[in-house]
Amino acid sequence: MFGEKLDYRILRFFAYSDNLATDKDLRERELQHKLDLDKSKEELNRHLDRFDQQFMIDPNLSYLDIGCGFGDLDYALSDLGISNLTAIDIVESKIAVAEQQKEHLDSVNQPKFLTADILNWEPDHKFNVILSINTVEHVRDALKLCDRVHAILKDEGKVFFGFCPLFHSPFGDHQWECYRLQIPWRALIFNQKALMSVRRECYRPDDNAERFEDVWLNRMKYSEFISYCKKVGFQIEYISINPQLKVFMPAYLISSLLTSIPKLGDYFTAAVYVVLSKKV
Repeated sequence: MFGEKLDYRILRFFAYSDNLATDKDLRERELQHKLDLDKSKEELNRHLDRFDQQFMIDPNLSYLDIGCGFGDLDYALSDLGISNLTAIDIVESKIAVAEQQKEHLDSVNQPKFLTADILNWEPDHKFNVILSINTVEHVRDALKLCDRVHAILKDEGKVFFGFCPLFHSPFGDHQWECYRLQIPWRALIFNQKALMSVRRECYRPDDNAERFEDVWLNRMKYSEFISYCKKVGFQIEYISINPQLKVFMPAYLISSLLTSIPKLGDYFTAAVYVVLSKKV
């Protein structure tokens, strides 16, 4: 907005360090993570509601979860009876924690956890159902992601993508834990280097990231995501934009109006829940 130095001073005024954590702190937090199956089921149900309950639970189907993190949702799915579930994440330490959580699950169904990058991973079979929650906006090449998912999906299969916030939406920089006052569209208004400097000083001191791409943000717009899906051969069976706003219907109705406007809608589309299938 005003250049790196002045932008830094403005941002630093509104920033705070309450959530500052070193790499060592983050690793200790990971090791302390414990599965709470009841909470995981609640979270899973919230996501399934946003897919309009189209997500199918069937022990005869094969499932893939992309970007599984600590595997909490996968354990909830397994507890519901899904027996053929593969869960992948690019972060090895998260997969290690996910594996450790197995001792908390009494079900005979156990997810298979793998450290893998979906962009170059070659599974030994295709999947009936592919799920990904809060990952699409972090994958460095979203078009290639869509292409890879299309390639490993069975012809009659379905994909369930749920993700937020998109980069161009009001808080798409994912830096809300750095600031006591939230400035909407911060990433689009202020200098990138200034934002990264404040992030390093007040949030992640061991991270020398200089660009948003360095912190796993791909800058994808909603309209670009839709074009990627169509380009690789998906058809959209269901889509919901900003479903989190339905708890306050006036806000949801205003959001629906704004997101329906071409080009402008990219700046108000924060959350997307979409069901995809292969074109026949």
